Amino acid sequence: RPAVARPTFLVLRDAVARVRPGAGPAAAEEVALRLWSHAHGLVSLELAGLLPGTPGELETRYVQALRAVRL
Repeated sequence: RPAVARPTFLVLRDAVARVRPGAGPAAAEEVALRLWSHAHGLVSLELAGLLPGTPGELETRYVQALRAVRL
């Protein structure tokens, strides 16, 4: 089942739609996919032990990466 049909993705898509009320459903889905992909990649790397840094540095990295996704 594609990510866009999963309940957790739908929560993210709906949150994006709330903060971008002027954008249509397709735009909210596109931004949500970008956020989902960024977060998934970072989590996968962290779980594999491939992201160096302290917990604080990792948190900063997550925040910076997700801010880089244009809403």
